[in-house]
Amino acid sequence: MTVHIYKIRNPQGLFSTGGATPSWSRRGKTWVALNHLNAHLTLIRTERAKFLAGLKDTRTAQRYEAMRRLSTVDKTLDPYRGCEVIEFIMHEHSHSHKISEGVTLLL
Repeated sequence: MTVHIYKIRNPQGLFSTGGATPSWSRRGKTWVALNHLNAHLTLIRTERAKFLAGLKDTRTAQRYEAMRRLSTVDKTLDPYRGCEVIEFIMHEHSHSHKISEGVTLLL
């Protein structure tokens, strides 16, 4: 049996942990279906759009700028810029399994 799983890898070789504000780790999150990964990417785009829309209010934008200078996280940036989606192919046999890296898709 062959199973395909997906991860998002950044240029430093770390994997996304998923969620609305993803962080990076050596293991990261595994998506077991491509449509699950697509749903995550849609969530990220939607949350970012809502955040940027909120900055149109002048007072909100000023508060954000003041906070941004104190923070290492800039939510206006795309967390997956420069990243790639890695498809891993798992071949299961009766006694063992083998995982190989498959197709790389750029985000």
